[in-house]
Amino acid sequence: MDSGISKLVQDITTIKISRATKARIDNLRSYRRESYEEIMEKIFNVLNICRINPEQAQERLISIDRERKRNLKGSDAKNQEARKDKVEIKNNGNKSVSQVNKLIDKLRR
Repeated sequence: MDSGISKLVQDITTIKISRATKARIDNLRSYRRESYEEIMEKIFNVLNICRINPEQAQERLISIDRERKRNLKGSDAKNQEARKDKVEIKNNGNKSVSQVNKLIDKLRR
């Protein structure tokens, strides 16, 4: 095993949390593929700022919330459009191959 990969594997750990806590962490996600590592770093960053300057921490939280809403709103719109296209294909089984490929490309974005 590559020593870089070996070191990376050694630096990763597993923690046990309740499903409720996991759901709360998931609700802090700013974008669909944001890792738990990134979410936790964001939380710790805000907590550290809060110790020094609570007003700045509040501004950071507002900024994070705006980013989250903006990103998730765009993601929801894409998902709704893809679902709509999927239903159209289901309702009209004789779609051409090129139309199906266009839908697949949309879903990948």
